[in-house]
Amino acid sequence: MSPRARRFERPEPWGEESGVLGLWGRLTGRIYRAAYAAVDRAAEQSAQMKTDAESVRRGSRKRSLPLMIVGSAALVAMFGAVSQNALAVNFTTGNAKFKLYSNYLDAEHAAGYLAPTSRQGATDCDPGVADVQTQCGVTELGIHQAKLAGLCGIATENIPLVGSYSLMITAGDDIPDSYSGSTIPTGTTTDPSTGKLTDGSLGNAISATNLFINADALSGYGNKISGMNLGQSAETVGDSAGLTFEGNSNQLPKAGAFGLYARQLNVAGLNGNSYGLNLKGNITLPELNIKVVPGARTQADCS
Repeated sequence: MSPRARRFERPEPWGEESGVLGLWGRLTGRIYRAAYAAVDRAAEQSAQMKTDAESVRRGSRKRSLPLMIVGSAALVAMFGAVSQNALAVNFTTGNAKFKLYSNYLDAEHAAGYLAPTSRQGATDCDPGVADVQTQCGVTELGIHQAKLAGLCGIATENIPLVGSYSLMITAGDDIPDSYSGSTIPTGTTTDPSTGKLTDGSLGNAISATNLFINADALSGYGNKISGMNLGQSAETVGDSAGLTFEGNSNQLPKAGAFGLYARQLNVAGLNGNSYGLNLKGNITLPELNIKVVPGARTQADCS
């Protein structure tokens, strides 16, 4: 049966009589026509739903990839505006972590504290059930002025009917396959007295103001860190760094809780698991590249 086919024959004898009977017939005929039209529309929708369901099984993989390409193009346009200081943005990834790599972080006035964060179905903190909202502990780290020698972010998701894909964002200097954790990556130049980026590394650096990182793991090689205060009362670290932390009352720093502040924080070979990279100010992104690639990618795929 075609979508517009009638389910049964409906002769229309009404409205042909004269007088009151004719008037009554014409009135009820309009009601019947409206009812029959509703039946036709329902039949059309049912047939279309069946067609759509069959096409999902046969062709959704082919349709999903163009959508991903369009989405990637939109991200490129957005980050292009960001890289020209035309747009300030906030990135968050909801429940999923993403990997964050940088050859070197040159940070002026950094502050951090421990905070809870709600994650739906988090597998790394109890109970780890898909439909349960779970409280996890994270570090809220804010940086007033940040420069990074190279950046690579990788978010991997399993897309239904398509498989595992990774969104990769790279900018600045190339990221090596791995970090040693105890040295500055080859090609990154720093001032030997302050640890700040210099020369070519400074010229090609990603720069950001009021950068906030929400993470449960950050590692690297601390180089020439100065003005650090570990254990500073958490509610004061934002003022020390010239930052304003945002969130609900449960997420904001508490008086007397553990906090840290550093006037100069230099970290080589930064490797982290992040739930959000939030930019309250602006960012420049030289050598920006965004791509969607199949499979779960690692640091070795950044360059």
